[in-house]
Amino acid sequence: MAPGVGTLWQLVAGSNLPTPDYCTPKNSGSDLVFLGANGSNFETVPHQANAIVSCTFPIPAGTASVFALWSEYLDLPRYSGYVQFAEYRCHKDGSWSNWRNTEGGGTRRVGGGQAWGLAGSELAEATQADSVQLRYSTRCVPEISADLHNCAAIPYGVLYDNLRLQITTGVSAPIFGVYPAFVAQSTFVDGTIGGVGCSAGTAAAGQCWPGVRGSDGGGAAAVHDNFNSPLGDSIVLSITTGLRKNGKGINWHHAFDKNVNFGLTIAHTNPNYVAAFDKPRVIYRLFDPTSKTWSPSPTFTPGTTPTPPASPAQRSEIRSP
Repeated sequence: MAPGVGTLWQLVAGSNLPTPDYCTPKNSGSDLVFLGANGSNFETVPHQANAIVSCTFPIPAGTASVFALWSEYLDLPRYSGYVQFAEYRCHKDGSWSNWRNTEGGGTRRVGGGQAWGLAGSELAEATQADSVQLRYSTRCVPEISADLHNCAAIPYGVLYDNLRLQITTGVSAPIFGVYPAFVAQSTFVDGTIGGVGCSAGTAAAGQCWPGVRGSDGGGAAAVHDNFNSPLGDSIVLSITTGLRKNGKGINWHHAFDKNVNFGLTIAHTNPNYVAAFDKPRVIYRLFDPTSKTWSPSPTFTPGTTPTPPASPAQRSEIRSP
């Protein structure tokens, strides 16, 4: 593991760390809070990248859910360049996994709320592990700073308290994780609203879907419907489970690759797919702002491919995921 940048995390009395949070203050000498900023002026350190790394915790047999909880104070304003996130790794079948975000969608938190709050995540891949380890981080990401090179010096940045690991017994289930930037744009955009990547004529014709991959952007990257995200004409979600290692317990069947025909054709088939257990599915419907009606949901029988609705317009929209 590469060494961190900045200072070591230390426990500091809450009375030495006053905050604007009057609802849930931690301002007494008995409140010991984790501080990862400069120990003298309590400000973040240039290019800071440091983490609290926990001990390893054994996972008992018969565990259905492993939940990590913690309290955090965030003061990471826009353009400061800092993010907060938590990660975990599991020891299973004689080796450690890579570190992975506790959020299935890979969330990194920012914002200048200047308030304490409770955060937590379910650690899906830890349910059948031998043991688990966590780390709670602050990191400078220059690409989101004001000048794209230097993160600002801000008081505290992130404070941590009440680190907790909660285990529930029973039968485990897979976890679905969705990162907000990967979901569809509003289905109420009807093609007449102009914006980036759309000309006035395209908007007037009702054929404008704006964004970084707007309808007039040209090439295969341009989008022509309201079912897309800024990162691609698709919906992205993560599915994690404690069964087996490296995602083998998900039992996926087919997969696409954006480097193969722009991700429009199946590029991979799972040789370990077990038909008897079926495959993961996402069932959805779309709202048509013109007729103000919902599309019918695709129908399917386990072990078969879902049958899309008959309408060509609806069929073109559900093709993109």
